[in-house]
Amino acid sequence: MPYHKKEALQANLEAVRTLLALENTRRAPSESDRATLRRYNGFGGLKCVLLPTADPADIDRWPRDERNLFPLVRELREIINQGASGSDATRLWNSIKSSVLTSFYTDERIVGAIAAGLGMSGLPLRRMLDPSAGMGVFSRALADEQTDVVSFEKDLVTGRILRLLTADNPRQTVRIEGFEEIEAREAGRFDLVASNIPFGNFVIYDRAYSKGKDAAKREATRAIHNYFFVKGLDCLREGGLLAFITSRGMADSPSNAPIREYLMEHSRLVSALRLPDRMFSENAGTEVGSDLLILQKETGKGVQNEWEQLFTQSVSIESGRESFTENALFAEGNHAISTAYSIGTDAYGKPAPIYIHEGGIEGIARDLETRISADMAARFDRKIYRSGLPEEAVIKEATPAPEGVPVLTLHRQAQSLFINEAYADWQRDVARVNREIEMSPTAKSTCAAAGAPYEKIGRNRQASAIVSRPAERYREAPACTRP
Repeated sequence: MPYHKKEALQANLEAVRTLLALENTRRAPSESDRATLRRYNGFGGLKCVLLPTADPADIDRWPRDERNLFPLVRELREIINQGASGSDATRLWNSIKSSVLTSFYTDERIVGAIAAGLGMSGLPLRRMLDPSAGMGVFSRALADEQTDVVSFEKDLVTGRILRLLTADNPRQTVRIEGFEEIEAREAGRFDLVASNIPFGNFVIYDRAYSKGKDAAKREATRAIHNYFFVKGLDCLREGGLLAFITSRGMADSPSNAPIREYLMEHSRLVSALRLPDRMFSENAGTEVGSDLLILQKETGKGVQNEWEQLFTQSVSIESGRESFTENALFAEGNHAISTAYSIGTDAYGKPAPIYIHEGGIEGIARDLETRISADMAARFDRKIYRSGLPEEAVIKEATPAPEGVPVLTLHRQAQSLFINEAYADWQRDVARVNREIEMSPTAKSTCAAAGAPYEKIGRNRQASAIVSRPAERYREAPACTRP
């Protein structure tokens, strides 16, 4: 479905009207209010808000093809002026105008495909960070009811709408400020950092980075997308995952090579996918080129393979008398979600690669999930993900026994031990053994035997190291015998 500016502007106008009414009356949003607020889609495709509207005669200064939007923009200004105090109204309007450059929100179907491809439902996810939350689509798709989510959203309107929509969830924290305001104590505390991040050569002031000794971090503050990658990686704990949709310049530009080298020194490149040019056209009215990059934190690991080495490099692609620069990994081919490729021109008339997907958003989402799933299976290290979890999260992995599965008995399909309430004091040991089962080929082979009791691992010399309690204690439990 094509993007219609008038419909998008009307939806935004109604959302702003609802937002201010709810704030002024201090009431919780009804289901109808929530539906109206959720239709808010930002102003990334609506540059008309930058045009003059103070006087009815200003319409003559507007482009003819946008004059039908003039009454709606004037109405939006009136809603803000009447619904907010003088200073707040000014701040809201300025925030809307500033967001025109960066507010390109991601279709829920695309984020759903990313979530399905990552397969986070099978992994403990205690804390998630979205540093550029928009309307919160990433946290809705990826977090569960046990996940604490911290969202940053700098745009005042979007942030206030998101705060209203999540006010009934005590695990959701919405901070209406820039990501650079995150405290140093949050470093290394998140299992997942995921977002569609802003892009451009906007300088970020982060004193620890700008004045620090690390050259890569100082360099990162010169472009907002580079800063988000380096800062996002800092916020992850060891083994945690970062998944960002970002502009192609992050991977393509030779000037970003030091940042890419830094990322490869301190994380595994799990997936790098070039997204089709028209992916945002339905939702935000733009054909901006973007990539999906998925990293797994592993501090100090270094560049480990050709795949990561290629990612650090840019190559020149000849096109007639001119050329363009592309990331060496993408230039190699087979890393794009597309059905057609050609060399066309960018917004400035310069040669540029064009990636098209003829399947629409549904086709893009389907292919995206498939590729992410394959990359996760090939390159995501579950061992280091789990090894970075704190002890209290590990204990929670001791799972209650499903119906028909004896407690403290290895289950062939699940490849894990189960407990019930009678063995609650064994939670820590069972959780630890389940982690070892996943990491140990010997233990996994033991799991292959149908209904193999836990005592069998205890008596297996090669696998005995994973058992901390004496095997005799486990034999005390009747459920430890083969059914």
